[in-house]
Amino acid sequence: MRQANQAPGLSTNRIMDIVLLYAQLETEHRVSNPTSRKDSPDALATRANQYENILSGYRKMKGLTRQEKNTRSFVRYDLLRTKAKMNPTVANRVLYSQPVQSVLNFLKGTYENRAIHDKVLAGYEKKTTLDTNVVSILQQMKAAGFKDHVAGLLRQLLAYNNVPAVTLPYTDSQKPDVRYELHLKKIPGTNVFSFDQYQVAVRADSPSGRKKETFMPKLTVPMTNGISLNAQEARQLAKDHAIEKISGGVPVWLVRDPTSRSGIKEVSFDLQTALKAWPIKEMLPERHSPAILKALSTGREQDITLISQDGLHHPLKVSVGPSPNGNSVQLYFRTPEGSLVDGLNIQTGHTPQDNVIKLIQSVAPQQVQKSNLLQRLFWGR
Repeated sequence: MRQANQAPGLSTNRIMDIVLLYAQLETEHRVSNPTSRKDSPDALATRANQYENILSGYRKMKGLTRQEKNTRSFVRYDLLRTKAKMNPTVANRVLYSQPVQSVLNFLKGTYENRAIHDKVLAGYEKKTTLDTNVVSILQQMKAAGFKDHVAGLLRQLLAYNNVPAVTLPYTDSQKPDVRYELHLKKIPGTNVFSFDQYQVAVRADSPSGRKKETFMPKLTVPMTNGISLNAQEARQLAKDHAIEKISGGVPVWLVRDPTSRSGIKEVSFDLQTALKAWPIKEMLPERHSPAILKALSTGREQDITLISQDGLHHPLKVSVGPSPNGNSVQLYFRTPEGSLVDGLNIQTGHTPQDNVIKLIQSVAPQQVQKSNLLQRLFWGR
């Protein structure tokens, strides 16, 4: 506020401090309530009441500086202008129109004083709008799981308030496999931007040695959707993992659906029942860990041990993802190296590795029998 008072002819001005404080409160209210108008009946009545309070306190006060007297003169003028807007008769419209007031103020010698105050107020309201809007959007970003390291860039982009929308690129150094685009949209009839939606793209698995990065198709997440998603959840969906959310008080699973307008589909799935159908060591009654259910429901892979029918323990990674037809979800198993495997084959001992071992075991006795026969023929034993 003091910075605004450093404008020419407006330093050391108690009345201007109060005027700017009221302007700040009014501007912050409009940013928090974008549908409210500066010249609405309620706003005009509040402003007129504030000006009357200022004049009541400083009308007969002695010892005012020249700058304070100039601001008091402006407050009287703006009070009349505000009351004219509250009573928009034809006479008031004509009398307080911009051309007529410019001529009258010039003839009365008050044009420069009122022009300076109008300019200072307009600049202060613009700065307050920007500051409040940036704080509001950063709060929305934080609620969605984004950090505030883009605050400086955000402020620079919002300063160009003559554009209808702004796209803010966002990356997280701790998650180099994902890219975000935050889309801000100006609310019509205002200088206020809202966090409208964001898009997320995840780097696709590519053969080692490939220099060019390839990313999977973007997933669009609207901020006004019925089910809110944070950045981490959107990242998992973009990776074709499924996540569990609450919709209308009922647990549902969300999967990516490129065929739908929203890009997301709700399906039913009982994770605990699906896990119990497999001989997973960590899901045995004496070793059951709720952490597995929690991790999988948020879309993360989880380390587990699958026990095959011959008693062998196979370390694997399990995740939940959309089924091939996209109408449901299912469990997917991967090796620790990341290769997708068929859990049923591992459970029954029909993996390629097991088949090789069985082939060797079946061939070995035959080779031993042939060796014994040759020894008897050669040595006569």
